[in-house]
Amino acid sequence: MEDTSYQSEQEGLVIRGQPRIATYFVVSAVVSILAGFCILPFMDVKFVPATVVTILVSMAILPNVLRWLSGSLDLYNPFAISSVIGFMIFCVFPIMHMLLDFWYIRVDGDIGMQMLGLQSLTLVSYLIYLGTYSVGARGTPKVAYKAPFHMRQSAWNGIAAIHFLIAVPIVIYFQVRFDLLTGGLKELTKSIPLGIGTFLTIVDALVIVIAITMVVNVPKLKSMSKFKTYSILVVVLCIAPAYLGLRGSRGIMVVYLVWTLGILHYRLTPIPRWLVITGMILLVPFFAAYRVFKDEGVKGLPIILQGETSWYLKSKRIDTKSTLLTEIGRTDVARFVIQETFKPDFPYQYGNSYLMAFVSKVPRFIWFDKPWGLSQVLDDLEHGEGNYAGRLRKSAKVSNIIGESTFNFGIFGVPVMFAVLGYFVGRYTRWIRHLSGDDDRLYLLPIFTYAVSMLFLSDSANIVAILFRFLLIPAIMVWLASDHRSASLQEYMPDYEQE
Repeated sequence: MEDTSYQSEQEGLVIRGQPRIATYFVVSAVVSILAGFCILPFMDVKFVPATVVTILVSMAILPNVLRWLSGSLDLYNPFAISSVIGFMIFCVFPIMHMLLDFWYIRVDGDIGMQMLGLQSLTLVSYLIYLGTYSVGARGTPKVAYKAPFHMRQSAWNGIAAIHFLIAVPIVIYFQVRFDLLTGGLKELTKSIPLGIGTFLTIVDALVIVIAITMVVNVPKLKSMSKFKTYSILVVVLCIAPAYLGLRGSRGIMVVYLVWTLGILHYRLTPIPRWLVITGMILLVPFFAAYRVFKDEGVKGLPIILQGETSWYLKSKRIDTKSTLLTEIGRTDVARFVIQETFKPDFPYQYGNSYLMAFVSKVPRFIWFDKPWGLSQVLDDLEHGEGNYAGRLRKSAKVSNIIGESTFNFGIFGVPVMFAVLGYFVGRYTRWIRHLSGDDDRLYLLPIFTYAVSMLFLSDSANIVAILFRFLLIPAIMVWLASDHRSASLQEYMPDYEQE
């Protein structure tokens, strides 16, 4: 039977000659131990035990990162992406915190013992995650995919045109009404009425709809695949920043890039890893420049063009260390939450945060006094009840799977939630392996994979928000534009993923 999977063509070549999985574990162990020997001389003695445990965490995560870098795992394999994010969150950022002895949340007690406890909990939980993942990823789905999605070009174009006619005027209205391009975005959250954010989800998918429309309508010529791919990527890179004046979020830019690259990877041509890694590096200066634009609008363009972005950020007391460890890293939040669980008045949520993740999508013009969610609980825990200022607060600390599960069920809830997540990622990865290569649900997979992988970095409320804001409208559009016909299951799981 001919293999029509999206992975077969690009991955069939890399399966042959790939090192055995055991080789990756050996290499990871050697790299982790050598890195530990290099780091330990610079580490304060109180952090040495936690550093040793972090080396063990690295030995557990790094093999799958190396498999992803070498091409043994697909670029958008959810387990691989989770491993990459997990390595940064559970290894790199904790080491940075301890090397710099930098903590932006209150520390009560022995910080060395707190980090030892956090990293030990991480090690045990991640090993459980690996075990449940292997169980979930094993075998073949019992139910064949009887109704793959095949979009009709004319149907998609008609639906996309309707969406375009609705979304573009809304974008223009908000750009002009709130003077976002010329005046910056500092007053945006104070100006937009409560509840309008849910309404704006109608237009959040505009950039992705344009990308899908371009892919659907380009000629299917293999000789032009790379040219088409990079042309569409350039278009998205040009229109996304202008559109983002509406929301002013660097995180949204990441969503657009990840999703667009995934669409191109699945539907046109495999995206090389060097392009992804180069893009990740180039995002750093782009985000720095976009911060100037976010604050100053077009008045900040001379600062960017004259190369004074670094000076501007220093004048605002913004540096790389604080940005990485406070806006991306979650180590200090998790440490703080675990620290507070040993106090008698700790506000356990008992699963409430997971429920609120879905309830939070009810607009505030319907439920005005709706709770703000886990960010409010975390902020009140740090500064005192009643401190949280909702959307008017300049920044809100975000937890991840460790912090949120501790908030709900204590430290014993952490390995349980890792186990649940591992099994789910395994099942989802198995489902992707058996998805027909001509199934147009592949247009939607990148954002769902991104959301699943982000649980190591964010809490459930943010994950649900990502899916609601970006996936809902395109999913409805793909469903409406698709024919559903019976088809037998195509078996094409690569040999190296037979775990």
